[in-house]
Amino acid sequence: MAGALAIFLALSINNRLSQKADSLFIPLIEETLKNGLAYIFNVSPIPVHIIFGFAEGLQESVSSKNYWLLGNALLGHGIYGAVAFILWQRPLLANFVSFLLHALYNTYILKKTKKI
Repeated sequence: MAGALAIFLALSINNRLSQKADSLFIPLIEETLKNGLAYIFNVSPIPVHIIFGFAEGLQESVSSKNYWLLGNALLGHGIYGAVAFILWQRPLLANFVSFLLHALYNTYILKKTKKI
């Protein structure tokens, strides 16, 4: 439930943001939603991140016809979820570190693809 709700809310918010938001604001929104909802629902952040990564990767793969993006999204969001899980006793730190990793990754990809 937390994963599905995170997907729905992220889509609703992210669609209103410019592409410049990809490097910082979108990772902040996504990590806060995934970790916050996992915390509220009292579930592990790992499956929430994996469900989210699957949905995001599937959407990106279909729209670009590049199915490597599905594995990439699952791996990336799985790592963010694992890091959050390791730090779960300190939820704000868990959210900050997963956000930081996500933001660094997005910035790297955007620079590599020359979108920033």
